[in-house]
Amino acid sequence: MKKTVVMGLVVLGLAVSASAELLAGWYDGGNVATTNSADVKHSAVGARLFGTASAAKFDRTSSDLTYGTGALVTDAAPLGSQNALGLKDLEYIDIYIQNKTESGYTIELSSIVMDIAVPFKTPNIFHLEYVAGDLGITLGTEVGLHTGPYNDGVGAPGAADWADWDLDLSSSYTAAQLTLDQGENATFRLTITSDLGKTGASFVDNLAIGGTATVIPEPATLGLVASFGVAVMFIRRWLML
Repeated sequence: MKKTVVMGLVVLGLAVSASAELLAGWYDGGNVATTNSADVKHSAVGARLFGTASAAKFDRTSSDLTYGTGALVTDAAPLGSQNALGLKDLEYIDIYIQNKTESGYTIELSSIVMDIAVPFKTPNIFHLEYVAGDLGITLGTEVGLHTGPYNDGVGAPGAADWADWDLDLSSSYTAAQLTLDQGENATFRLTITSDLGKTGASFVDNLAIGGTATVIPEPATLGLVASFGVAVMFIRRWLML
């Protein structure tokens, strides 16, 4: 009897649990001056890039076939037509994600990852700032800073294994600060500067947002869960008699 009750609790826990996954990913470049919708995304989210980046599509790409280090998902960023986004000083790429209205999910962000290439004589310091939306983070907060390693050949046309930048948002902010309820959204701005006054374009590829999408229980389901909890407590007390 006790074993049956415990197994019921385990099954119930698995039904409502969630693990980190890919919420939105971009691997095929695109013109962010006119918006660039995500190449892959969770059904609950809307996601796009927009801004003033210099590149519509550059004929180069990261060849490792993963978003960042691949912690989110592997073998999901094909070379395609070998297109990357270029980013110069004073330009920006805005990363927008929305939990769709009536999506039936609660979205919790956990990471933003990307592959980066910094050719010689180009800016190398990447900044990520939270600029708009409904998260519990102060607008204008720089949530990430990364200095990319120089590599004179990595940004050349063709494919190469670029450096990875995995930004773990969940290590700096609480779940409540990173949660988007239905209809809410968030925008992060990616910019680049140089510590040596260098010009030209550095490159971004295989950019993705990671997090969890948790199904919002229907009222009837919540009632069932509550009833189950009461029943378990009753059985437990009965077993102790």
